Amino acid sequence: VFTDDQKAEIERRSGIPVAIRAQKIWTVSGPGGERLGWFVVDYVIGKHLLIDYAVAIDANRAVKGVEVLSYRESYGGEIRSRAWLKQFEGKTASSTISLNKDISNIGGATLSSRHVTEGVKRILATIDVTQ
Repeated sequence: VFTDDQKAEIERRSGIPVAIRAQKIWTVSGPGGERLGWFVVDYVIGKHLLIDYAVAIDANRAVKGVEVLSYRESYGGEIRSRAWLKQFEGKTASSTISLNKDISNIGGATLSSRHVTEGVKRILATIDVTQ
């Protein structure tokens, strides 16, 4: 659960509004207990419906991978493609992470592309602020 200060700081760092007051974040640990990173399941609105996605973040706070778990829209399912999701790998909270700059837009899925991009940016800021 975010404090008011954490919520404000996540919004300031990411430039994305925080719509929920809590975020499930799993810490990933190795056999010796060392922190390997984090795993976050989140959702954003596509054009009309929710998109559930997961972000794996390594110990250096860089995206290891993004996976779309559930895509409910009639169009724009191309955001599930490995090639599009691979663009997020290596991004950190200090990376640009901006649609049409370092993340390609997908025609016919502009809102879904934009919202997942913003969601990943918000998740990275959340890790930086809360962990």
